[in-house]
This record gives sequence, C-alpha cells and structure tokens, in this order.
Amino acid sequence: KPRNLFHCGALSTLYVINNHFAFLIFMVADPASVTLLKSTTAVLSALIQWIFLDKQIFKLQVRFLNIMRQSFEHNSYSSQWAAIIIQMAGLVVVQYDPCKSTPVLPLIAYTLLSIHILISSICGVWNEWCIKNLGVSMHIQNMILYVVGTTLNFALFFILPPSLYGLQERLGFFDGYNGSVILVVFMNSIIGIVLVAVYKYADVIVKTFAFA
Repeated sequence: KPRNLFHCGALSTLYVINNHFAFLIFMVADPASVTLLKSTTAVLSALIQWIFLDKQIFKLQVRFLNIMRQSFEHNSYSSQWAAIIIQMAGLVVVQYDPCKSTPVLPLIAYTLLSIHILISSICGVWNEWCIKNLGVSMHIQNMILYVVGTTLNFALFFILPPSLYGLQERLGFFDGYNGSVILVVFMNSIIGIVLVAVYKYADVIVKTFAFA
C-alpha cells in the first residue's frame, strides 16, 4: 500500500541520515561515551510517545520524592520514571572531568550526539508505531527499510565529499573491507532484525533500557 511505503521509506531515510551522523560522531568521541549518552533516548522516546501518541507510559509527578515514594509502593509508572531520572543523573556524572573542570567531550561531539539522539528517538517511536499499526509483516517492513537504505547510501557514497569523513580522496566502494568489517555489517543486520521484534512484542522503552 502507498501509505505503508511512505512510512517505511521516510523512516528508512531518517535511519540513513542518523547512521551518517554516527560515523561523524565516532570521529570526535569514544564509543563508550557514545553508548552511554545514547541511553538518553529512553527519555526522549517516552516524551515523544506521550506528546504525539498520547501513550501514558510514565505517570509524571510534581516532586521527585513523591515519585520515589510511590515507586516503593510498586507503582510501575513511577518506578520507570524514577529509573530514568537515576540513569540521567549517572550520565551527567560520567561526562564531567572534575580534574579539568570541563566536560569529557568537545562541544561539537555533544552537538552531533544531541541531533543523533533526537533522530534515534523519533526513529524508534516511528518504527514501533509502524510495526504495530500498519499491519505489515515485520520481515517485509525490514526488507523495505533495507532496500531503501541501501539505495540511498549507495547514492550518497558518490554525492558526499570525502573530506566530510576526513579523507583526502574518494575511495573505491569496497576499499577497506576485511573480515572484521564484514562481521560488523553482519552483526548490525542481526541487531536490526532483533530490534523490530522488540518493537513488536515489547516497546521502544524496553529497547532503550536494554541498550543502556
């Protein structure tokens, strides 16, 4: 259906943009910091679902103490929200260097990461909505996402300047491929399949906590 193709095509385009942001980020930040900071997608994903999809995942309280008190009373909404607050507090601590009195990463890294995290959150929420509301097999949806993504990435390989990725000249399409690279590609394809299953049988919040 055209409606399904539109959603999958637009979602795939966002994933392509976000993946290129990821490569730029790894040029200015270490993988550990990137992984930690991507944990904040739990907060953004929850807010996006709450604002745009009216999904009551979290029961917002006026005071943090009230949240903590109710979490001990086995209120699942408050427990989730309290867990996210604690997670965010931990992320702030590890991103500050007390010896230098400065953040761990340069400003450009946090800027790129902020955009990357925002797009990741939108993609996650959108992907979950598609798999649960469009009535499309998750395998068909995956095929559409990968076909569109492959086509767009192939075109961008010839359009984007090599200098964007710190290269002096354009490399061949398969330059640099070895066993390790092929393994990374294979593992990422497996992750993509697993994520769609998580979106179908659980939700995007479960995915973000698992990634953390």
